[in-house]
Amino acid sequence: MRKPLTQCLLAVGLILFGQTTAWSQVQQITLTRIGPTVEVTDLSGERPKFEPDNGSEVYEQDLVVTSGQGSRVILVFSNGATINIGQDS
Repeated sequence: MRKPLTQCLLAVGLILFGQTTAWSQVQQITLTRIGPTVEVTDLSGERPKFEPDNGSEVYEQDLVVTSGQGSRVILVFSNGATINIGQDS
């Protein structure tokens, strides 16, 4: 018995979609050299807004805000890459 082409394509698409979602992971990011006013907001709404400490972990969907004179933070990604965020960013 032959299956219609659309059913075969749908099955292949669902299998590939499952593989893609399994491969994608949420990037974990560590904050260092924080000071003095930095706030983190989880845009998904799962966690309340907080002021991080050195070593605090944030995720891709978090909003990191530096406000005020001398505020700064360094984001350290799980692959070793870093981003320096200066004041009022």
